[in-house]
Amino acid sequence: DGQYIGIDVVGDVIAANRRLYASETRIFRKLDATTDALPKADTVLCREVMFHLCFVDIWRVLANIKRSEAAFLIATNDPGLRYNADIASGDFRLLTLHRAPFYLPSPIISIPDDRVSPGRTLSVWKTSELTNL
Repeated sequence: DGQYIGIDVVGDVIAANRRLYASETRIFRKLDATTDALPKADTVLCREVMFHLCFVDIWRVLANIKRSEAAFLIATNDPGLRYNADIASGDFRLLTLHRAPFYLPSPIISIPDDRVSPGRTLSVWKTSELTNL
């Protein structure tokens, strides 16, 4: 039971997802998570997104998630990483959200998601505990 709302900044990705997966309970919208208001939801799944963004854009996404009033954030996390490097948005690097400059608290649970990168998890936080945003 429930509804899934998938968002992406790339129109072709949204069009393909609509064609392949759309239903009454699966909706896809073209939105920019750094600037557009997010749809109301209980949980935000931000999988394999933030490691493509510069630090400033990550802060924008995290603040936007907090403003959305969703109860939970589930995000890709590489907890074994010692250092977060900044990049230009659109590039790629591994990212750990509990180290500088983000310092998110310990997740309430981490789910292994390491098929592509050893040690990678989907980490879950209560958005109410993301107090540094």
